[in-house]
Amino acid sequence: MENTIQDTETRMYELSYLLVPTLDEETATGKAVEELKKLISEKGGTIFDEEAPRMIPLAYEMRPTIMNKNYRFSEGYFGWIKFDMIGEDTIVLRDALRLSETVFRFMIIHTVRESVVRKVTIRSEARRSKKDDEVLADALEEGAVQEEVVVDAPVEEEAVAVETAVE
Repeated sequence: MENTIQDTETRMYELSYLLVPTLDEETATGKAVEELKKLISEKGGTIFDEEAPRMIPLAYEMRPTIMNKNYRFSEGYFGWIKFDMIGEDTIVLRDALRLSETVFRFMIIHTVRESVVRKVTIRSEARRSKKDDEVLADALEEGAVQEEVVVDAPVEEEAVAVETAVE
């Protein structure tokens, strides 16, 4: 009798990726990202959120082999995509990404659904304005955002933290 574990539960994942720097910016932010999103959808995923790739310097030179050719990159287009997918399907996605000609490094991690963390600063009562109160009220009404409210106050007053988790 064979023991196999099947992961058939849909979970939230994040794909962080580096695209080759030889792409022009329009291709990196357009066609390459659309291909990644299409690949995720074809493998059964549903896109939840994303950040368009932007050129960043790398901490060290990377030497990937792409299509049996060696390269040296000291920069790359970094972006990420959050998506829902059945756990088993991430293995198929990983295998497809390894064959990509535009993605030279990637990581798929299990994550949570919230996509935004916002900090709102409120001054002490003496320095607080009506606008500060409106910002705080708006932050508390938006149930879809995780918030941290920091009170800029004298030492004897305490800081207040408000958190709202998205499920």
